[in-house]
Amino acid sequence: MRHKVSTTIALFMLISLLAMPAVAIENVNARFVTNVRGIQDYDLHWNDRFPPNSTLKLYIEAQDVSHRRVIALDYVLLITDPEGILVDGHFEGKRYLFYPGNPSATNDYIVYSKEIPEEWMDGVYTADIYVFDLTNDSMVDNAFGVVKTNFIHSVFAFVEKNASENITTEYETATTYSPITTETIEWYPDTWDSDLADLILINRTNATFEHTVRHFFVDRHASKYPPDRFHIEDLRLACKEAAPGAVINASVNVTNTYFEAGIVGFSVEIDNTTVSNLSVGLNATERKTVNFTISNDTVGEHIITIVPSTPRTLGFDLKIPFTITEEEAIIPPTMVVSDLQIDKLRALTGEEVTITLTVTNTGGSGSAPVKIKVNDEILTRMAIANRSETIDLLFNLTPVDPGDYRVEVPGTDLAKLFFVEERPIEEEPPSLVERLDEKAEEQKLKLRAILILSVIVVLLYALRTYLRWKS
Repeated sequence: MRHKVSTTIALFMLISLLAMPAVAIENVNARFVTNVRGIQDYDLHWNDRFPPNSTLKLYIEAQDVSHRRVIALDYVLLITDPEGILVDGHFEGKRYLFYPGNPSATNDYIVYSKEIPEEWMDGVYTADIYVFDLTNDSMVDNAFGVVKTNFIHSVFAFVEKNASENITTEYETATTYSPITTETIEWYPDTWDSDLADLILINRTNATFEHTVRHFFVDRHASKYPPDRFHIEDLRLACKEAAPGAVINASVNVTNTYFEAGIVGFSVEIDNTTVSNLSVGLNATERKTVNFTISNDTVGEHIITIVPSTPRTLGFDLKIPFTITEEEAIIPPTMVVSDLQIDKLRALTGEEVTITLTVTNTGGSGSAPVKIKVNDEILTRMAIANRSETIDLLFNLTPVDPGDYRVEVPGTDLAKLFFVEERPIEEEPPSLVERLDEKAEEQKLKLRAILILSVIVVLLYALRTYLRWKS
């Protein structure tokens, strides 16, 4: 932007003018878009996140701003970063003496486009949008009243001057103005080269205006986000036949594809009638199974449908038929594993490791196999539980080889690791014979020491006796 420093100063001067607003414009509509074909004809951007070097487009529409088919607007856009620092500004003026196209149209719009700089930090940015309406009906009426009066006077003067010459002339009148094209402005120049502007335009200090705010994210991960933020898929029923009024356990998998936590909602419909509304919170990129129940009293075939209620949510395979029978249906047990725990992170070879699964029977009472996978080996145990009962199912392992052990529950995202280290080798205690030999060897050493000491004592005594005799 040219004259960036002076423009920034002017920007703050503009904000200072907002302290005493008049009656506001009816409404300002601002939307993040990818393509604009005309007024109220655009393609919405699928989210409010933009990576560096992507293009941010903001469609801004001022509604009910035509005064006797005259439009005079100033659009002001301020962008501040997550620390509240002004990083960009945009000023655009619109002046139409006669609004082109549909004379009954009352709205106007601009499109702000910005390539996100590489140096912009990740976080939440704020777009403050101000739209100033620089005229009103009474000023337009007064202006064209003045034009009309001046025109009549000029015609009469012309006729009186040329009456004797009997000349027929086509007149260019003050009322034949062409629409003035949109012009992007650096600061506040009027775009009407006409004295009519002085009659129509209001001083901006006294102009009415509308202020609206839009937030968006600069996010370096944004290119990884698909247009649909949440996925709902894999609708399952514990049984597809049940007695009237019997409870049927159901589940769906929900996924958050964004790197930010969020809440996804959906409604459960039976035969196109909503029976419940559910929502679940998801952490960044989390996938979760949502369990719920349904029932119906009417004998016959029915259809359960999951309908996403959260924006930008995509559904897959969310419709299943089921039947309500007059006789009670035989419901097989269905074991659902919801948690996996290992009692040791590190163990020694030959040491027992206990793996605990939290298992819920979502079907009928009975037993069903539950499997885990330890590295490449599949282990199976029978889980016995009543309907809707939750139990702990234990697997006891005694690893004989050191290394890393990965435990998985097939068909789920549950997985954990534990590590086995080699048990240190303990030395065997000496045998009785070895201990006796060691003791005998110790005795020999003691006798040898006593013998040497005795010889030394005898020699010292002999030396002493010799010295006395010689003296």
